[in-house]
Amino acid sequence: MIEFVSRTSQIAYTIYMNTEGTTIQALSNKYGVSANTIRKELNQLDAILPEGWQLVREGRTGVQLISPLDSKIEDLLNSLNKSNDMMSLLKLIIEKDECTSEFLCDYFGYSKATLYRKVKHIKDWLFEYDIILETIPYYYFDGDERKIRAMMVQFYDIYFSGNLLTSELTSAFSIPDFKHQLGEILLSNNIFISMEETRRLVLLLHTMHIRAGFLRYIPELNREIRRSGIYYSIANKLHLFFPKYLNNDVMQNEFAYFSLNLFAGGRPKNRQEEIWSIRDNKDNDLRFIWIFSFLEELSQNFYFDFSSDDQLVYDLSNFISRVNTDHMLLTNTRNNQLIHYFPHLNENKLLSIIDKALRLTPIQFPSDKDYSLIYQETDKIQLLVLIRASLERFKQNITINVVIVCNTLLEFSNIHAELVYRYGNRLDIRYIESSHVHQVRLNPYVDFVISTVKTISKYVPHLVVIDVGTIPDNSDYEMISEYVMKFSERKMSGTYTETQEVEK
Repeated sequence: MIEFVSRTSQIAYTIYMNTEGTTIQALSNKYGVSANTIRKELNQLDAILPEGWQLVREGRTGVQLISPLDSKIEDLLNSLNKSNDMMSLLKLIIEKDECTSEFLCDYFGYSKATLYRKVKHIKDWLFEYDIILETIPYYYFDGDERKIRAMMVQFYDIYFSGNLLTSELTSAFSIPDFKHQLGEILLSNNIFISMEETRRLVLLLHTMHIRAGFLRYIPELNREIRRSGIYYSIANKLHLFFPKYLNNDVMQNEFAYFSLNLFAGGRPKNRQEEIWSIRDNKDNDLRFIWIFSFLEELSQNFYFDFSSDDQLVYDLSNFISRVNTDHMLLTNTRNNQLIHYFPHLNENKLLSIIDKALRLTPIQFPSDKDYSLIYQETDKIQLLVLIRASLERFKQNITINVVIVCNTLLEFSNIHAELVYRYGNRLDIRYIESSHVHQVRLNPYVDFVISTVKTISKYVPHLVVIDVGTIPDNSDYEMISEYVMKFSERKMSGTYTETQEVEK
């Protein structure tokens, strides 16, 4: 669905993330369009910004995006979705029965050629779901009903973002009442799901009401699934929130469909037991074989083994279990809102490493379908988030060897206390008086030197020397922080780094 993220939204995100401001020329270079086109996009953005947001242009080129104190970038992206004509078009096709080309042209003010181009983008996206958008005599979806609903859940997840209480979503049932009753029933059955899963079930129930309005139902499911199991029982207890169905068979089938989606969210597992199970079965369970193959390939780019990170192994187990469940049950349990960030992460070096590792380690499910061919953008972003978190954990175990060269012990004590406060045990700090600086040359493990004496660098030309004041100020500590990060990444990475290589 990346094609539906408008350039206006992408530009807004880029400006927002550049807190010091950016320039029209920089935006022009990034998006490969003229400066005049960027100015037009900025004018459009300025006209549709939500209340409290402000686009500030300084002079002819500078531009900043100022947000209210209590707002986040997600609030802005959610608002911009409502002004996205591609999303508005798809929403109308999803929700309006017997929608025709003539109606859409009149509704949006499109020419037939413009409508054709936009509908082609939608058809290309639907191809990922094996869904065909028929346009004659009217617009409707042709494909597996479960895939159609999975597509709709993804669309609504992105379109409504974090706002589920909007009047646009549904008037068919009370969302607060549904969430409350669902929570009570799950608690009584000792089942716990996340807020994200609750949100997904709200969107799913919304799609079920829409499809019931078109008399579109789930095909016959296995009767054992339909009439047994705790999840079916939960769906049955929530029947007042469901649509009114034609007969009992259709109703039971729809209950079973909802129960499968509830099951797909997964119950929380005991973390340590799961980790033991993964490691014990890493050679005979297809999911776990993939985890360690993927981590082995990923580790080729670093100076450590990702598979030693228990938390990452556990997170990947949950990730691949969801992918597997979605694949088998034709559900959609992804965090689809991550799609907003894909255009801005697409050139991230770590994401390209992940993408390569995915290509080299295809996962085989029991159906022998090569699922790696249909990883979605949101899957890759989720992996990026998990692996970044793992990198941060590894950073905590890396020690940077630092020598502080001072004229007095008082200077050292002040700097040492501040560095311990900022970095804890990440720095191994040694003190050398300026008159004994030659001793630094005898220590092959020193990463860099912090000095209050300006002439020290000539005695240790092979090392990075950070000159600071007798009482260092914030700019001095910012420089130290920059080198701590650079040396940490250099010690972690063979081919990957987010910062520039350490320069001497």
